[in-house]
Amino acid sequence: MLTLCAIPVMANAEVSYEHLEECCDLLLVKNLEIQQNLNIDYLYFRAIEDTLKYGETNFSLVPPPSHNIEQDFSYNPGIRATISIPTYDHWLLSGSYTHFRVYPSKVIINDSTGNIFANLVVPTYFSPVNQQVSRLCGEWELKMQIFDVLFKKGLMIGKSLLIEPFFGVQGCTVKQTVDVNYIFFNPRTSLKPPQKVKGVSRVSGVGPELGAEFRLVFPCQMSLFARGGISCLLGSFKMHTDYGNLLGCSLSSTQISLKDHKLRLFSSMQLQIAFSKYWRSSLNFELELTTGWETQVWWRQMRMNWFSTLAFPPDGSDLTLHGPFIRLSLGF
Repeated sequence: MLTLCAIPVMANAEVSYEHLEECCDLLLVKNLEIQQNLNIDYLYFRAIEDTLKYGETNFSLVPPPSHNIEQDFSYNPGIRATISIPTYDHWLLSGSYTHFRVYPSKVIINDSTGNIFANLVVPTYFSPVNQQVSRLCGEWELKMQIFDVLFKKGLMIGKSLLIEPFFGVQGCTVKQTVDVNYIFFNPRTSLKPPQKVKGVSRVSGVGPELGAEFRLVFPCQMSLFARGGISCLLGSFKMHTDYGNLLGCSLSSTQISLKDHKLRLFSSMQLQIAFSKYWRSSLNFELELTTGWETQVWWRQMRMNWFSTLAFPPDGSDLTLHGPFIRLSLGF
């Protein structure tokens, strides 16, 4: 919501209020007695993990591969809650919590000729342990929680532009689960490849965040809003991959497990652009409705332990979220 605490305070209170009215009359400024803001965002994002693929088709073609078998990434709902309160010298302190989850969506591919290359099982192309299957079934699940604690202070540029630089701390927990089943192997060796692969990547990170918010105000209590921020986080990466149901083994519980744990840096970026309109109430509160588009990029975020070097995500593996959001803000 529009914040006028950024305008320098005059020594005399009466002069200060007169100055605010004179400078910001065109902005249709909000009630100066409004102290706290509560925002609730409904998110509808599409999440994309850029290195995730389960297999390849037309493996008989040279050079391979011909077509990648990838996850069908779809839109899913999420929610974000933010509260802002004034502090010393017109600085605002805000805290926010975001919860977003991608529910499992299955990808099923059938090829009666057995021409599906099982990426997550074999180490390299043209090696003796390459395996081809006739059926592939894979799914991916994502759970994210994001925490932000920020300080910001507004700067009025002219009579219609408000800029609010901010800085603070961002934290996150991200869990990605990949579950793939390969069926009807066509083994070319006596080796016993796994028919079920399940990988889990858990990340917890915290680090500094900075950016700015921009608001261009128009008549009729409407405004154009934009926000950009970037953070650098130190994360704890825990990876666990199970290879189960080995082909030809009598015990279905037989499995091979790979585990790893490391600390490393990764970063994130957030961009928003939106239109908003607000209404004043005689009961000393204000309501604002904002609709817009948001993009988030989480760099170097995923690192699973695949036995296959073909499927091992590189350091640059990125997670991207984008989609519309609707925000309801209450000032009181």
